[in-house]
Amino acid sequence: MAVAENEAYSCAAQLLLWCQYRVAVPFANFIFHNASYPIKGVDILSDDVLSVIVENHRAQERALLKQFTQATGQPLRLARAVYSSETPMIATRALELGIVHEITEKSFAIDEDDCGLVLVPETPAK
Repeated sequence: MAVAENEAYSCAAQLLLWCQYRVAVPFANFIFHNASYPIKGVDILSDDVLSVIVENHRAQERALLKQFTQATGQPLRLARAVYSSETPMIATRALELGIVHEITEKSFAIDEDDCGLVLVPETPAK
């Protein structure tokens, strides 16, 4: 289970998609944008090295888009639009897209003074 209480940007938003159940508060924001940074020293790198860097970036991008489409059930076209956006997405839109399963008013903040062990009973075997 994942809980988004404030912002889930880039890697945090991506990590959220790996969870089976995702909850957010109404004011949570999400950005899936995976920024590309210029490579310094491009003029001293060989064409072979540059092509490997570019191919690795493309492979990573394909994997991120595939995970998004599998987790949300949305088409690849929409996944590309979400990843290219630099504008934060509010929780209600994330709910519409299947990024989160539920929006709740409850806060999930942990009180560090009263943080005890929580036992979860095992699911009975079928």
